[in-house]
Amino acid sequence: MVFMKENREDQQLIEQILKGVSGAFGILYERYEHPIFQLMYRLCGNYEVAADLTQEAFIKMYNNLAKYAPEYKFFSWFYRLALNHALNCIKKEKPSAVMAEEIHDETVASPEQQFIATEQQNQLLKIIHTLDEKYRLLILLFYYQELSYTEIAAVLSVPAKRVKSRLFTARKLLTEKLNRD
Repeated sequence: MVFMKENREDQQLIEQILKGVSGAFGILYERYEHPIFQLMYRLCGNYEVAADLTQEAFIKMYNNLAKYAPEYKFFSWFYRLALNHALNCIKKEKPSAVMAEEIHDETVASPEQQFIATEQQNQLLKIIHTLDEKYRLLILLFYYQELSYTEIAAVLSVPAKRVKSRLFTARKLLTEKLNRD
């Protein structure tokens, strides 16, 4: 039910945007800015670059809004558009530029523990970024963006069973790389 209500609200906003109603795009922006920024940050690891990619993704979404097919969930369509944009931009950069700078863990008590946790997270992200793109994306979307198999399948335009099997393979590859290091 939440999906249908959310998609209906999105559809109404899209219709308003296409008619030129002021404020409609701002509402859509507020609704999706955080998840799109998180995606961009997880992919590139740099706050400023992620902010730029987020803005560019919203511009791209706005320019392609007339192409959106209402029978699909808007979030999945936009997420895929943003993901493709980010991947195209990242491919133009050197692979080393994709590494995350740092991750903050609010639950760690002492500064020493926080430093260790941050270092472990950074090391994990570096290893994740060495995975083949199809596996790296699955790990990032499932664990960092917390998307379900179904949502990932919609974003990547693949069957949910394939997502599940590739995620299994991705975990296995990640475990092997972690055990080597």
